Amino acid sequence: MRIDENTTLHHVGIPLKHRDAVYHYSVRTGEQRSADATFKAYPTDVLRVAVVADWQGKPDLSVIVKDDVHLLLTAGDNIASIWQTCGEGQKDCVKPYAALIDAYPELFRRGACCITGFGYYAERAEVDEFPYYNTSLSGKGNQYPDPHSKFLAGEDSYILLTVRRGGLMTVEVKSLKNTVLDRRDFKPAKQKAFR
Repeated sequence: MRIDENTTLHHVGIPLKHRDAVYHYSVRTGEQRSADATFKAYPTDVLRVAVVADWQGKPDLSVIVKDDVHLLLTAGDNIASIWQTCGEGQKDCVKPYAALIDAYPELFRRGACCITGFGYYAERAEVDEFPYYNTSLSGKGNQYPDPHSKFLAGEDSYILLTVRRGGLMTVEVKSLKNTVLDRRDFKPAKQKAFR
């Protein structure tokens, strides 16, 4: 429940008895009641994770919703000019973040590589077979590629991680036009024996 300057934090443990299900809930305090909200239960065979960065332009994210992700992660740089909204020196201001969440409710209700959002472009670089990804929802900026770059594009992008039972992980750099720009499959690392 969100009310300016009057907030109640609720914490409840919910046992999840079903996989591949959508759970509905609402919160009530006294006479106040939140709207219906949802979260997804654990998946049975495939886990999809989207990683995004640079939300400032508030792009159309319907393709991410279509990917039906289980977990949404951010690589950062999501709020433009935070001090204009909160005031200079205001360290505990959450208004811009609350506005970001409110702008994309369909994404925030859901419940072996490095992913960042430092540049305004899409990139995959590899050093010693370890992949480093960059993603940006505002992918039209100047490109300053890593010397080990294997893929580079000036596209509005996000990263979709798909993990299958048995350990295979697919990493896709996808455009907001639903085009796969780059795709890599990663086998599970071999477990080391401990004595």
